[in-house]
Amino acid sequence: MTNTNKKTILVTGGSGYIAMFIMIALLKKGYRVWATLRTMSRQEEVKKMMAQGGISDFSDLDFVQTDLTKEEGWSQAMTGVDSVIHVASPTPLQRPDADDLMVKMAVDGVKFVIKAAKEAGVKRVVLTSASGAVLAGHKHHPEIFTEKDWTNLDAPINAYQRSKTMAEMEFWKLAEAYGIEGASILPTAVMGPILGNDFSHSSAAIKKCLKVKCPDF
Repeated sequence: MTNTNKKTILVTGGSGYIAMFIMIALLKKGYRVWATLRTMSRQEEVKKMMAQGGISDFSDLDFVQTDLTKEEGWSQAMTGVDSVIHVASPTPLQRPDADDLMVKMAVDGVKFVIKAAKEAGVKRVVLTSASGAVLAGHKHHPEIFTEKDWTNLDAPINAYQRSKTMAEMEFWKLAEAYGIEGASILPTAVMGPILGNDFSHSSAAIKKCLKVKCPDF
């Protein structure tokens, strides 16, 4: 990263489907990008996928190792950063305590990111949440959902919906407490070109449909 006049954006979950397209867009618009990875061995793999998205110059891209389960590494990730786009989120695990662990990882990840951002003087953090943080568990849907609406945590919702809801609640609580300008994006289905082996959950569902194993939407 050679141009110190460019603004630097930290994108978490750098090997993920959504983060990949965010990073491609940022580089094309002239930003410097820090991308977090759990495993640094995936750097070249990520670059190859981004090349399929039209990136040929990687001089403004760098990687830093972090983990949603550990506080270590997040302070380093915030060094010289102007803003953060927090995309990283846990995916379902095949283990007995998977649901509780998924929620804990999502909430802890938000805590680590916001705390490190505050300590580094970062002013703005954008959270990739999900429509599941608002839409689930209601007996009667309002015609229009607002920022005051949340998924009903007392309803029999799934772990993904619970993790997204509790993580975003924590995000807004900490952003307000720390004086950080926050914004959250709540996507529904996320589809688009496949750049590598990592499908988005929505794209994977389409793949299943093509194999006549269509899930219940």
